[in-house]
Amino acid sequence: MKNLTLLIGVFLGEMDSKLLQKIKELTLYTIKQEKKINELELLNRKFLELQLRLEKLENKN
Repeated sequence: MKNLTLLIGVFLGEMDSKLLQKIKELTLYTIKQEKKINELELLNRKFLELQLRLEKLENKN
């Protein structure tokens, strides 16, 4: 019974370790995705500003 308890404890420890590693990977991935989203939002704002400027120029002529 002690061996089984010890084996289960080791197994749970390994699972905890694997889960923590996966959480770390997913957290880093999420941070990377958030940076990419922020960059794309900034780029989109710039394109919208350029589109407005172009429309104003076209309307002047």
